[in-house]
Amino acid sequence: MLDLERWVRFRWSLLPEIAVGDTKYGTVANIVALEQDGLRAYLPTTDFNQRTAFYPAERFEYDAERDLYTCPQGQELPLKVRRKSEQVLLYIADPATCNACPLKAACTDSKSGRHIFRSYFEGVRLGV
Repeated sequence: MLDLERWVRFRWSLLPEIAVGDTKYGTVANIVALEQDGLRAYLPTTDFNQRTAFYPAERFEYDAERDLYTCPQGQELPLKVRRKSEQVLLYIADPATCNACPLKAACTDSKSGRHIFRSYFEGVRLGV
């Protein structure tokens, strides 16, 4: 998608203002690059919530000031890992707290606590 966008600019000397595509093109990398090139990206992103029966990340409240998530039971998931190669932040709940939670079966099957991934570009993805 980015090659095509840049080829159109070069070959036809056009300055498009928007880019439209289907879910195949709705990746974080494409959206961020298009926005950085000055285009408004109208690309749907894949809804990963349907891939699992567990609580989706949207059920967890993000606190930008403290840079952590809070689960539906009020437990905090602090930032634990920055994966630069994948451009995501990883928030992990305390395993002992998760394993003792009465709602664990609806939240995760991990013995190491619930994990929430947040893209470096979450603000762009959400149109913020």
